[in-house]
Amino acid sequence: MNDSMRVSLGNEKGEIHEMNRILHIAPDRISLLLASIVDRCLAFLNETIKELQYGGVAEFLMEEIRRNTDERLATFDKKITEETQSLYLNLTSTNPADWSKVGHSCRKILKFLADSISPSDDKYEGKDGRFLNVNESCYINRLQAYIDETCSPDERNSLVCRLNILSLTSDR
Repeated sequence: MNDSMRVSLGNEKGEIHEMNRILHIAPDRISLLLASIVDRCLAFLNETIKELQYGGVAEFLMEEIRRNTDERLATFDKKITEETQSLYLNLTSTNPADWSKVGHSCRKILKFLADSISPSDDKYEGKDGRFLNVNESCYINRLQAYIDETCSPDERNSLVCRLNILSLTSDR
């Protein structure tokens, strides 16, 4: 064996001795470190499994609701389908100027729907005795009149409340 090999072996033995010294000095610390790493790995795996199992469910359900709603709205008026497509494009745009068009699209969809299911008239007397102006420009009132005619009192109150919130939101 030459001298360079002895030095190399000596260095390797020294490194091994140093590692043994470190490992023997702090076994509790190593156990804590390993336990922490295992905990983090398990937490990551649990979160990943949860996301894979349930994360896509909400998106899938929302997509199904959107698709079914689009199909039903298309039966009323083809203009609703076109406006809905415009709405989705504006919602997914990265240009903030397009986002302001969303409210306008919502109002147009509500008007197209009102034109389709509740033609304009002068006045409508509700089941509760209130009068609503249901002319061409009062599309929210025409939708309320339609709801009043076709729904039970419990459904009517809930739907009219939601319609009013939608109307206020789309006017912003």
